[in-house]
Amino acid sequence: MANYNKQGWSPNPAAADALAESLPELYGQQVDALAVDMDRCAYPYRLLVKAWRGSKYVSGGRLQTLNQGSVGSCVGHMGSRVADLTAACDIHLRREPERVALDAAGRPACSAPDYCYAISRQVSASLGRGDGSTGSAMARAFREVGVAYQRTYAAGVDLSRYSAARCRDWARRGVPAAVVTAATEHPFRSTTRVRTIDQAVALIQNGYGIGICSGLAWSTRRDKYGFSRRVRPGWSHAMAAGLAYVSYKANNGRPVRGIMVQNSWGPWNESTGNPRGSLTPDMPVGAFICHLDDFAKVLSSGDCWSYSGFKGFQNSPFDWEAGLGW
Repeated sequence: MANYNKQGWSPNPAAADALAESLPELYGQQVDALAVDMDRCAYPYRLLVKAWRGSKYVSGGRLQTLNQGSVGSCVGHMGSRVADLTAACDIHLRREPERVALDAAGRPACSAPDYCYAISRQVSASLGRGDGSTGSAMARAFREVGVAYQRTYAAGVDLSRYSAARCRDWARRGVPAAVVTAATEHPFRSTTRVRTIDQAVALIQNGYGIGICSGLAWSTRRDKYGFSRRVRPGWSHAMAAGLAYVSYKANNGRPVRGIMVQNSWGPWNESTGNPRGSLTPDMPVGAFICHLDDFAKVLSSGDCWSYSGFKGFQNSPFDWEAGLGW
């Protein structure tokens, strides 16, 4: 079994409430106005696969997983995957005049999880020893600073590969100024706290990922539909959600509905023969589907967020006055 850290979310309800209260009411109103259809499946992860096809992030047609290793940096890995998922939907669903981030060789570059983790601690005045961060800190960092990628930056900073050592070092000392400056070119201009299942499903169906933080845990085994059941003890953990929304009809005619979540522990649940579900045979590595009742409990943590209004890599001028894009 991989050496991974299950305790990377450090709950701070006061900080989450403060961020939510500071946001314009318009953001929440826009999310509540999104159309939702509980019977309509949606697969945003396939747009990220399309954006990254031919890169190291996709193998055998499946989106690969991130791996935080022994560092409690799950919040940064969560933020990275949600940011990239939403950015891919900007391109391939919302048809914004953008392209994916590229490295110096012209290959797709994902957002850097080590940067994401460290900048979340930096904006929340949490630099220092010890591991962990919060969903609200990640949301603040993307809005107040922006996103950096797996590429080389000024002053010889090479983020092309995730580094657990750099994760811990930057989480103690802070992100180099050259990287922060570059990240400010690519912020998410808006964010909203996700509190209800209707909000979550509407966001997914409209191509927005959700960063979730909770104390719940799931089995490594999936059922025939691709769902995993909750287990104990729990994890104090953050994961990327909203990769898909699925709705089946069981043999008795009752709906079976859930939201796809991807972990950041490498192929932790990829044992031979573990079902992926007939609707998602290309399920991303390290992913599972969470029942809606369980997902509602996740949202009750009060530290689950979705990001919007990404200033990406433009192919042509973008009208920033046209709206935030929820």
